[in-house]
Amino acid sequence: MDRKEYDVELDSVYKKFDNIIAMDDVSLKVKKGTFLTLLGPSGCGKTTTLRIIGGFDSPTDGKIFLRGRDVTDVPPYKRDTNLVFQDFALFPHMNVFSNIAFGLKMRGSAKQQIKRRVLEMLDMVGLPDISYRKPNQLSGGQRQRVALCRSLIMEPAVLLLDEPLGALDAKIRKQMQTELKNLQMKLDRTFISVTHDQEEAMSMSDDIAIMNQGCIEQVGSPHSIYEKPASKFVATFLGECNLIDVVVVGDDQNRVVVKSPQLPGSFYFNPSEGWQNRSNHKHMSMMIRPENITIVRGKQAYENQIDGVIKELIFKGSISEYVVQANATEIKLQIQGKSQFNQGENVTVTWQETDCYLIP
Repeated sequence: MDRKEYDVELDSVYKKFDNIIAMDDVSLKVKKGTFLTLLGPSGCGKTTTLRIIGGFDSPTDGKIFLRGRDVTDVPPYKRDTNLVFQDFALFPHMNVFSNIAFGLKMRGSAKQQIKRRVLEMLDMVGLPDISYRKPNQLSGGQRQRVALCRSLIMEPAVLLLDEPLGALDAKIRKQMQTELKNLQMKLDRTFISVTHDQEEAMSMSDDIAIMNQGCIEQVGSPHSIYEKPASKFVATFLGECNLIDVVVVGDDQNRVVVKSPQLPGSFYFNPSEGWQNRSNHKHMSMMIRPENITIVRGKQAYENQIDGVIKELIFKGSISEYVVQANATEIKLQIQGKSQFNQGENVTVTWQETDCYLIP
């Protein structure tokens, strides 16, 4: 196996703090030039994973490789990585130029080279005129860019970002999501970020690794994980969804037929190539995203439909959110624009057989 094709590889990493298992047999491969986000709830092990990659914590068991080199026992300053903290960790007594130049000065680089590289970095992030300001004279977004410059000027193979946008207000955070992704693409470097913010992960990442209780539940592109989650945890953590308990009862013209103990009728799922869970009588969960559901009035013939009553209706400007009560099951859905229905109204909700997914 050629490990050099990956910038980062974790091989069966296990980490225990006293009686707490922070990482439980975690294996992960990250190709060069990938923006990977470690996503999960608090305490899932994502920050520990980042610190293990950077060498700030040592694994209890397992191996860490950077570009094919075993760095399991290598200290942080000898690894080809750099870490950007959530609080930016800029030196308050130094101006922007000195903060960014610090690493190169410690390395013993020539003054002219340092000046050229610092100015190049500031120009790259759109801050060419702030080199002599102190950190307390900068906005949150400017401090974040300076922190990025200070790390990137060392040209690490892998940039590690610990909740990089967590200290910014909502408007600046959205702007920085775009800037950070554009910067990563321009540099063609591997970025590994940690966040619990699903929208941030979806908007910036090439791949997402969803973690839960010290384990990686699924790795894939934002689209693939959102559309085809590997578990109920992944489905509910990454966006809103409806989960209905069903039993597989057979196939009909290459479609999987399921029934629910809580709802009348049959439902149909059109599996994509490679879907392997066709076993009859298998208990599963049928996932339908709220935006994939249509709401209509009156009795009409749809293959996937549920009759119910509108229990809740919330207008949110560009969308209207509904909760439809069907027996003991609540169905959440989103419709673009102003509501055309009323609370308490009898309705039918329906969806395409390609707009649902069956989860073991």
